[in-house]
Amino acid sequence: MRDSVIVHGEEVFVRKLHGKERLILDELEIKDIDKIEGLSELIHLQSLDLSYNQIQKIKGLDRLMNLQELDLRNNQIQEINGLDNLINLKELNLIDNQIRRIKGLDRLKNLCLFNLRYNPIYLNESELFNFVCLESIEVLGINDYFPYLPVEIWLPKLSVR
Repeated sequence: MRDSVIVHGEEVFVRKLHGKERLILDELEIKDIDKIEGLSELIHLQSLDLSYNQIQKIKGLDRLMNLQELDLRNNQIQEINGLDNLINLKELNLIDNQIRRIKGLDRLKNLCLFNLRYNPIYLNESELFNFVCLESIEVLGINDYFPYLPVEIWLPKLSVR
């Protein structure tokens, strides 16, 4: 079983942290997740930190079905996609990206923490129903870009931050 990946020719190892298999690939100037050699083989990985890189698209994570935490903050992501197979995902951090629309969340039934602070998000009324699928959400990070949303109607467990 593989316990490392290759990024820019350097080997980075999976660590066990708080009982979880965790891979930290922050601040490595990664532009394309697909270029991380061996990532798709880490099928037992539970936590992945790809923060502070230059990632524009979420892709190449399809085989990481045991992933529970995904940190993609401070990248250049414009759309939420490529997460359909991550059905065990509980925490998704997308702080400080370029996301304008919220979609692509329908299969994330276990998501409890969803952070979108510092994104230029625009929602019209019809898009509010994208939140209906997030029944398990407990923490939703929002900011001044968001208009006031009556999300407590659809998300009874929600604590807005």
